[in-house]
Amino acid sequence: PAYFSVLAVGATLGLPAAPFYLAGGVLFGTQVALIGVAAALLVMQILSFLIARGPLLRWSTRLAEATEQRFASSALESPAARILVLRLLPAVPTVLKNYAAASMGTSFPVYLAVSWPVAFLFAAAMVLLGDSAATGRLWEAALAAALVLPLLVGVWWLRSRGFIVRAKPATPVQERVGQLPRQIGDPPVAPVVMPIGAPHIGRPPETVTTIDHSEPGP
Repeated sequence: PAYFSVLAVGATLGLPAAPFYLAGGVLFGTQVALIGVAAALLVMQILSFLIARGPLLRWSTRLAEATEQRFASSALESPAARILVLRLLPAVPTVLKNYAAASMGTSFPVYLAVSWPVAFLFAAAMVLLGDSAATGRLWEAALAAALVLPLLVGVWWLRSRGFIVRAKPATPVQERVGQLPRQIGDPPVAPVVMPIGAPHIGRPPETVTTIDHSEPGP
């Protein structure tokens, strides 16, 4: 249906997908919504991979580098492992996860094999919640909670093992430095702190003109 086509394209371009999942369960029921959402997720993953490797290559590469700063362990050498941890990162929008995962140096089959199941697990839980709200079937709500539980346990386990670190808030100086235009591969820009009263960098030295009032000699 057109509904799931809008979901696939809209979520790829940045629209939140969770409301679509919930509304799909309410409008179409569990079976139809799960099939439609599964297909939409497949299209979404394909489009995100093509866009991240094509028009948005530089931006998505920077995004992947910034996201990987939250991976605290060097043991995550496998691209599949890094994608899995990325999919479980909390407070990161799905569209950013899709583009960042596509730019982690892995092949499309590995990217799809890791990204699609995790995304579908969350989407299925939202669909069940939506149908449960429409029909009043409490067992669907319990099943939705059971589907989300492995994701929560996974986040807890990764944090307890030190694979995920909490994002530190940036200081005002870091925020200003982060806004400077940089090329991929450039070394990080370090802020320059000048003491109060120091002369402005690049200002030409001041010249002093003296006048000799003495009498001229013979």
